[in-house]
Amino acid sequence: MSNEEAIRVQQNQQAIREYLIGQFKGFELTDTPDRPLSHMFTVTKSSEERYKLKVAWPQISDRSNTPDLPPEN
Repeated sequence: MSNEEAIRVQQNQQAIREYLIGQFKGFELTDTPDRPLSHMFTVTKSSEERYKLKVAWPQISDRSNTPDLPPEN
């Protein structure tokens, strides 16, 4: 992976983390890479309240995806 690609991937992952933290207030966020397949983000509040988001690695590293987040209302 080139340095440019690594930076883009890190920025996209951070954008996803920030979005999930903003949407799931009071939840703990963990994430686990499974390169080259995917990246799993998990938000947990209790053993009964847990949500997972699996993002395919090609989507995270795609040049057309930018880390820009929409403004919050």
